[in-house]
Amino acid sequence: MELSRFLIFIFISSLAFGGEVRDTFTLGCNLPWLDGRMGWDVAYKPEWGCGFDEAKVDRYFADMHRMGAKVVRWWLLADMRGGVIFDEDGYPTGVYPELFEHMDYVMGRICPKYGIRIYWCLLSGLLNTDHFNVIVDEKARRAYIRNVLIPIARRYGDHPYLFAFDLMNEPESDVKGPSGNWSLRGTDWNTMRGFLRECADAIHRVAPKAKASVGSGWHGWKNVAKGKYKGLGLDFYDFHIYTDSTYLPPVKSLKLDKPCLIGEYNVREETAKDEGRQAELVGRFLREAREKGYMGVLIWSYDHPESKSPHALLRPDGSWKRVAWGIKRLSEE
Repeated sequence: MELSRFLIFIFISSLAFGGEVRDTFTLGCNLPWLDGRMGWDVAYKPEWGCGFDEAKVDRYFADMHRMGAKVVRWWLLADMRGGVIFDEDGYPTGVYPELFEHMDYVMGRICPKYGIRIYWCLLSGLLNTDHFNVIVDEKARRAYIRNVLIPIARRYGDHPYLFAFDLMNEPESDVKGPSGNWSLRGTDWNTMRGFLRECADAIHRVAPKAKASVGSGWHGWKNVAKGKYKGLGLDFYDFHIYTDSTYLPPVKSLKLDKPCLIGEYNVREETAKDEGRQAELVGRFLREAREKGYMGVLIWSYDHPESKSPHALLRPDGSWKRVAWGIKRLSEE
């Protein structure tokens, strides 16, 4: 099948996660935060306030909808410096009300308007913060699950526009050693797996219909294939990859017991500076992923106007790069 016909097919047929996923291909993108405000775009941060902007959310989702995205992955609490209320001992006691107000707006008004489902990424990179204790300290972990995770899961776990919860972005960054962050700092896999398992169990206990996964990063598909995320109660696997190669191993060769999503993908930064080359390689990669049995790919990233990231689907002035225009043309044919 020629590339253009294949891309037309996957854009028209891509569906959000639900039911039998092995016969669908989910195509979407990472937002992943508004205007670079990581951790304080949806959530409130005491030092900075909250950078949520309803008009921009509407505009960006309308733009992603025109590009053909069916799922958007959006970081929620990030490194927990925003959104979460802590007591004087550093234990989570709840979330700021702005978090639910803004999630309600996104899921109740914007998602239905544009037919996009949300893959909420809950946490990311706690090692160098004061909140690493939610992973390694039993009391802090229980407090996070009871006072932060469970209220979020109860409120949104059965929402029709929830794609899934990503329990943590790239846990490898908080795990020491060669299969983690390649350093001597961080926790071990047993501790991290225990944390992720408890989070997944809590979500499924209070919201049985909700899907949960974890975005593995830093090592491509290797840690997923090695079983680092097996036995955690996840509903599908997820790994991130940035490569100029279009090669992917067939999903069957990974010997997984659940479907597998590629939750972040783009070419290398240097390559992405060449719009033509980026568009060509992204198209080839999407074809490879579909043919090899992956449940979908989320491009990194939509980003925001004025961004200078070569990975953005937007140019710094907010106009679309060639890869985004190609998506629009193909989705309309």
